[in-house]
Amino acid sequence: MSDFPLTVADGAVLAVLVLSGLLAFARGFVQEVLSVAAWIGAIIAVVFVLPLVRPLAQQVIDQPLVADIAAGGAIFLVALIALSILTGMIARRVKSSQLNAVDRSLGFLFGVARGGLVICLAYLAVSWLVPPQDHPAWLREARSLPLVESGAAWLKEVVSRYTGTVEQHADPAREHLRKVLETERLARDMMSPEPKSSSLRDAMPEQGYGQRERRELERLIGTERPTDRSGQ
Repeated sequence: MSDFPLTVADGAVLAVLVLSGLLAFARGFVQEVLSVAAWIGAIIAVVFVLPLVRPLAQQVIDQPLVADIAAGGAIFLVALIALSILTGMIARRVKSSQLNAVDRSLGFLFGVARGGLVICLAYLAVSWLVPPQDHPAWLREARSLPLVESGAAWLKEVVSRYTGTVEQHADPAREHLRKVLETERLARDMMSPEPKSSSLRDAMPEQGYGQRERRELERLIGTERPTDRSGQ
């Protein structure tokens, strides 16, 4: 492998960067950015519109989870199609203007950056599945490996910082939800207590006389009646 200036991994990295850059160059920077914005806008639409249409969806579909999934998917698709049409109109106007060359140049840079992000994510996935010391030689000896490792380390730092912030804000909400559910469960148990089990009923002593006590009582009554008559 040392006889070749580049390894298979270097070739794959170069191919991903070039293909992503050319695709973004053909589409233009504005269309690439607006495409990402359309996906984000569709997700935001689901967050805000789903609570409004949830009652209607649950009237049509009995299962609440299935109703939410169906309604959320429909909202996402409608919003994505509408936003994609809007972004396409804006991108066509930019391409037909004098900013076409600048738009394509910035699009190529955007595509290269996107390709680098994809490569770093792929390296993180490979490193998670296979330890770095067990990587094949064509990956360990790649000339582009230091850059990929630096990008992957930066991504891990950003993600860990973001997830830490999310967890910090999510812990109080999770604790509040747990208390609400516990209060609801206690209230439900107080309103409708569970009936005693048959084992508890069997363990409780029977009220009144048993069969043997009744027979003994009848025998005593029967023996006392002749005595009372003889005394009279």
